Amino acid sequence: MLTSRIYQLFVKSVNLKGKIDKTLSERNCDFTSLAKEIKLPEQELVNRLESKTIDLRTLAKISKSLKLPLYSLLNEQEYKIESLEAPFCNDKGKKTKRLSH
Repeated sequence: MLTSRIYQLFVKSVNLKGKIDKTLSERNCDFTSLAKEIKLPEQELVNRLESKTIDLRTLAKISKSLKLPLYSLLNEQEYKIESLEAPFCNDKGKKTKRLSH
């Protein structure tokens, strides 16, 4: 239970919707395609992000879909991907790229 409370405090202090929206616009995508990829109705995704009631499992699906490390969504610093490869994915044998601050 304590971990859940700490996570909720984190989520309430970060502008997740803004970060996700910015990432989507940089990639010429929208919430509709993201919602479809994570198998969640678009309006429900938007409502969860706006009310900051999104669970960790859904946030992990979003980070995987966006090919971003999960911690970058919960961190206030901006991260830039140095290449088009997906960083920190669990693809066996593939190298990962570092992120720059």
